[in-house]
Amino acid sequence: GVTNIDYHHNFFGDPSHRLPLFNGASGRWVSNIIYNWNQFATLVQGGAHFDAIDNNYVAGSGLGHGDQGCNPHEIEGDLAQSSDDVSASMPGPPSLYLSGNNGPNGSDWQLTGEVRSEGGCEVASPVENNWRRSSALAEPTFPIVADAASTLDSVLIGLVGNSRSVSCDGTWTSHRGVEDVAMINEYQTKGTGSLWNA
Repeated sequence: GVTNIDYHHNFFGDPSHRLPLFNGASGRWVSNIIYNWNQFATLVQGGAHFDAIDNNYVAGSGLGHGDQGCNPHEIEGDLAQSSDDVSASMPGPPSLYLSGNNGPNGSDWQLTGEVRSEGGCEVASPVENNWRRSSALAEPTFPIVADAASTLDSVLIGLVGNSRSVSCDGTWTSHRGVEDVAMINEYQTKGTGSLWNA
């Protein structure tokens, strides 16, 4: 039943899946770059109300962009609720609003597929019409200002990760950790990637 779980202006590189696995009551996924995932990138479960706005799903050469024989779409909806919710408090179907998203399969509703469980294969694509909303969730107290998916490289890449620090006198210093340098270079060159190991 948690509401307004919002993620915006992030870069995710070389993940497996669950960007996000969303099973809260409501939330927004705005102006994120999702690069080089393996299975589904985004999954919304049960009766969640979810807005995906101006996100850029970018395929890479290492992990690819999904299990092409089973889950080839970037955004999946799941009629089943999360097994984490033992109260069964949010029966499906999910309620989805998409606007301005891009990915290997096209844009917005072309990115969607339906599954019957988190580990299941898609059974229909795109998602059913009654899962679609024509308007976004009400603005939160502090509205998120979206940047168009086509501009996210210029908006985010210079600032994501360990890229800057502020000194005690309030001045900013630019720097970037070696791991972040490698990840950004892989993204920009579409080089071979793999899951990060701790």
